[in-house]
Amino acid sequence: MLKNRLFFGLAIIAVVAAILAADAIWNLPLLIGAILLLLVAAAQYEMVNLCVSAGVALWRRAAVVLGVLFFAGRVLMLLAPAGGSKSFWEEIGGDQLDIMVLAAGLLVASIYADHADKASTRRAFGTFAVALFVPVSMLSLFALRVAVGGGWVILLMLLASAKLGDVAAYFVGTFAGRHKMAPLTSPNKTWEGAAASLAASVIVALIFGLVGPYPAAWAAVFGLIAGVSGQLGDLAESRIKRDAGAKDSASLIPAFGGVLDTLDSLLLAGPACYAFFCASNYSGFLSGI
Repeated sequence: MLKNRLFFGLAIIAVVAAILAADAIWNLPLLIGAILLLLVAAAQYEMVNLCVSAGVALWRRAAVVLGVLFFAGRVLMLLAPAGGSKSFWEEIGGDQLDIMVLAAGLLVASIYADHADKASTRRAFGTFAVALFVPVSMLSLFALRVAVGGGWVILLMLLASAKLGDVAAYFVGTFAGRHKMAPLTSPNKTWEGAAASLAASVIVALIFGLVGPYPAAWAAVFGLIAGVSGQLGDLAESRIKRDAGAKDSASLIPAFGGVLDTLDSLLLAGPACYAFFCASNYSGFLSGI
């Protein structure tokens, strides 16, 4: 198991490194968006299946399709060139309009749905929540890539901080873990592994700060946020799988499980780090970058 995990883990790292290297050389945000869209589609399918198994009332196909369409629409919006005046999308309040239309459409659909199980309202709200969770989380990765002051470097810093933290937690937890962190949710996770994960995330981000364009102290805080939120995202996905009675979200990736299992730490690390990045930009801390 360990040998397979190492092999496929290194293979995933090599693929991600090649993609980001190509982006760094040729500036390919559309490629990053397309790859994230494929990942979102797979992860969304797995999330919907888990939620159904966990007893969440929803319309399965609608949750998958609407989630993918929402992500694709937001990517296209972020790729739209900025002009001197507001775009049509900004003029009509597009940042909120698609969510409003999604909510209203599901409520209207509940009016005409099959009422035999008396669950139309629950299915409408369940579909709304499940349709947005994974896409919104993953959208933060693309938003970091295309944001002013962002780019492939900060995206790589997030991925490296969160995922190498996962690696540290796995090895330290496996060989030195003694104290259970959340035994009812994820029996194999330990406080020793969590401490190693947090340390690894901060160190990795700090290295980026020392050699990259971002201040070292700021990068260390970025790594701290990625480490804490990444572990919470991992535990959140474990809780969903526990409620669904599943060990993995799927069996697509050998030794890792499904796409959702591979992205789990980014579910919360992405939005948390993006919020920190936006707050830093808003305060002017990163204005010189």
